[in-house]
Amino acid sequence: LPWHWKLASRLSGAKWQTNVLAGGDFESLEHMLGSGWRQSRRHESGAETVVELSFAAPRSGRSALHLQARRGDDPARGRSEACPVLITSAPVPVQQGQLVCIRGWVKVPQPIRSSPDGLMIYDSFAGPDFAERISVTSGWKEFTLYRAATRTAEMTLSMDLTGLGEVWLDDISIALLD
Repeated sequence: LPWHWKLASRLSGAKWQTNVLAGGDFESLEHMLGSGWRQSRRHESGAETVVELSFAAPRSGRSALHLQARRGDDPARGRSEACPVLITSAPVPVQQGQLVCIRGWVKVPQPIRSSPDGLMIYDSFAGPDFAERISVTSGWKEFTLYRAATRTAEMTLSMDLTGLGEVWLDDISIALLD
């Protein structure tokens, strides 16, 4: 509890740096790939996957990141127990002791099937145990994660679609507080 009040005191009136995450607006695939964004698809999960910049109803700008995993015609082809689609952000250098604010918007129009975790959003410092888990939303929903940098290193953000369904992500940012 004392740490909570210490953090609340530190955050009151704090001046966060501007967004330091390159490509989180999902407007340019070339910019995303050039700055270090990566994707991984688990084909052995038996799911057909789609990863694209979609122009269909982004939250802002021209496009949003669209992830989809669906089972093919044969339901016996496999189960999606491991994440069929994993997106990892460009790395952001952080210094030990900095506070990190991760924000973004997500849209999951139908419940994610075949996984209790749905979409998992987590950073490389805290890992999947501290993930934001989202299985369905009503329209666009904002998420916010706060982290304390326990070491000087590069931080990445991971977005795991762990089951079958589709997800849109937009306007993801990382801000730092010294």
